[in-house]
Amino acid sequence: MAMEIVNDGVSEENVTDDGVSKDASEEIVTDGVSEDVSEEIVTDGVSEEIVTDGVSEDVSVEEIMTVGGVSEDVSVEEIMTDGVSEMAGNNNTRLGNLDYLDIDRLQDSVDKAKSSYVGTLALSIGMTAAAHPLSYIKVLIQVGHEPLAPTEVTTIFGKKCWRLPNFFQYIGHVKRVDGWFGLYRGLGPKIAQNIINSTITNNVGKKIKDDDDAGPISEKKSVQEFLRQTGNLAIAKTAGTVLSYPFHVISIRMMVQFVGRETNYSSIISSVKEIYNEEGLCGFFTGLVPHLIGELFGLWLIRSLNYLAMNCLVTDANLKTLEVQNYSQTISQYISSIITYPFQLVTNIMAINNTKLAAGRPPLMPIYSSWTACWVDLGKKGLRNRGSTLFRRNIKI
Repeated sequence: MAMEIVNDGVSEENVTDDGVSKDASEEIVTDGVSEDVSEEIVTDGVSEEIVTDGVSEDVSVEEIMTVGGVSEDVSVEEIMTDGVSEMAGNNNTRLGNLDYLDIDRLQDSVDKAKSSYVGTLALSIGMTAAAHPLSYIKVLIQVGHEPLAPTEVTTIFGKKCWRLPNFFQYIGHVKRVDGWFGLYRGLGPKIAQNIINSTITNNVGKKIKDDDDAGPISEKKSVQEFLRQTGNLAIAKTAGTVLSYPFHVISIRMMVQFVGRETNYSSIISSVKEIYNEEGLCGFFTGLVPHLIGELFGLWLIRSLNYLAMNCLVTDANLKTLEVQNYSQTISQYISSIITYPFQLVTNIMAINNTKLAAGRPPLMPIYSSWTACWVDLGKKGLRNRGSTLFRRNIKI
């Protein structure tokens, strides 16, 4: 390094008498380190542009660099400590890991499932209440109660026959005797039976079926899978039917009181006391066997017909057609209701047979030793479909 005048390591080119350099250039080498310093004015040995340990101090406070190398030329809001940064990073990582769970969608699914079950149950109860007068008249006809005389009519083929009163004539008679509220005899226990049956069947069915059992019957399934699913449904239906059946017995006996004008079954509590005192626990399950046979046979018949229709008769192109599925379900239910109706008739007859009710004893009804005896007797008389229709009830002369 070339220097023109060196005095104690300081270049004295253009140095005035008072020792102050006006335009001096220093190139100081200390311990082999070059400190290329440019000084404008030096007063009393203090430089306004000082380099200390290689760091320039001719900067504003906001431009100071700390030893750690972090710039302080930032606002307070932009400063993040190491701890806060790490915490935020960890939280973001955790949230990112939970994204795939889609908690909102899961919660929505649960809410929809609950609302769907509750809504279906409420709809079922509403339909039961609305259709109760129809069920009430059917029960009275099933037990053989005919308060109105038949009339002679001529069919469209020119034949004469006796015609029993239809639903509207029958319900008009009940209303004249008991009023509008009389049309809803037995509705309370019938609703209780509906709630208990649906709740137990639904809960048991959820516990015994696998996740893949949720698919509709219309999907292509193997015979083994169909049998397994239908068997699970049969178990659930059996549990619901058995545990809710006592309320069915109470409902039938409340309705049939209309025949003999009894008051023993005026409420659920009084009915429970009456049945228990007169017949014991077995009285609550009178007629259960034909009822359970009819329910299970109907279940297997409906699912079997649907399975055959959707897996054998329907092509793959039409498999997902909603209209075809609806037709199959409707036809299957109609066929099942016709075939299983005699079981329903025998069930309701046995629910009142050989009790204190006038409609369940001679001369209005013979006493049957078992439900099979009732089945045989009705078959001999041709009455296994009694009450299946509420209109055009013709009797041959």
